Amino acid sequence: MDEVLGSIRGEVKVAAQNLVCGLLIDTFNIIITPFDLFGEGRYCYTFHARCDENPSLVLEDGATRIFLNTRGTNRNEVSEELIQFLEYMEQSTLDVDIPDTNGNLIKIHNHVRQVKASEEIGVKFMQRWEEEAMWKREGREAGLAEGLNKGQTINQISIIRFQLLSKQMTPVQISDILGLSLAFVQQICDLLTTHPQEPDEKLADYFLSKNK
Repeated sequence: MDEVLGSIRGEVKVAAQNLVCGLLIDTFNIIITPFDLFGEGRYCYTFHARCDENPSLVLEDGATRIFLNTRGTNRNEVSEELIQFLEYMEQSTLDVDIPDTNGNLIKIHNHVRQVKASEEIGVKFMQRWEEEAMWKREGREAGLAEGLNKGQTINQISIIRFQLLSKQMTPVQISDILGLSLAFVQQICDLLTTHPQEPDEKLADYFLSKNK
């Protein structure tokens, strides 16, 4: 009877362990450093939870911590793709050369370029608001209604450009958000679609001359 009970306890213990481990989600905490945190010259250090009293006893909690060192030296022990990624992290610029064979790194770099472009457009968006306030002040002081109209149009084109090209919004959505007429927004979107490289000021001149 004792043997039977012992066997049952063992089976219950294993079942409980499997249940707990099955409920835990695998997690990866990845830290990239521009220096060797552990001083062994490795590109990658991987850690799992172990018992201090018995290092052979591993806690199967699904948690993994990975430290990536951009200045590792053990090139023969890791993949060339990882080395290229870490070198990219060390010296990344928008015009950095990336091997054609490293598709994952190319995807990362393209995403970085998109984010950078969005940030620049966002800054330009805020600058346009400041410029509009300046145009309004100058317009009131000098009575230059035409200059004010052009300034407002440039500002609106800049905002619509951001919503259309970066946010991928439709003219209807842009019209609703900005409170502008759909006909006006549609004209600006058409101009931005056909002349995406033209500066806002030139597009404003073209729009105003066409709608006199």
